[in-house]
Amino acid sequence: MVDAGLRDLGSQEPVTKAIVGVTATDTTLVAAQAGKRIVVVYWSLGADAARTVKFQSTTSTDITGELRLTTTQSNSGWNPDGHFMTTAGELLNLEISGGTVSGYICYIVI
Repeated sequence: MVDAGLRDLGSQEPVTKAIVGVTATDTTLVAAQAGKRIVVVYWSLGADAARTVKFQSTTSTDITGELRLTTTQSNSGWNPDGHFMTTAGELLNLEISGGTVSGYICYIVI
């Protein structure tokens, strides 16, 4: 038996959210929704200088390793099955090593 991927959900339209000049160490990107997971299908980020960021489920559970950013935009490429997801019922957080980060994410809620 083959597991169905997120692309098989059909009716889910990704939501695009801008990340504009974020400077807080911990920034909530998407609020938690009871019993639902936030699945990131694309991200694109850049920084004012060399920085590291990581995505988290809540503000303490890492769901990616550290991503090294520069002033050039970095992106994940599109993945209709998702690059990573939060734990059900938890928010999507961006932890920044300092400075300013901008870009956007595309996600679905399942």
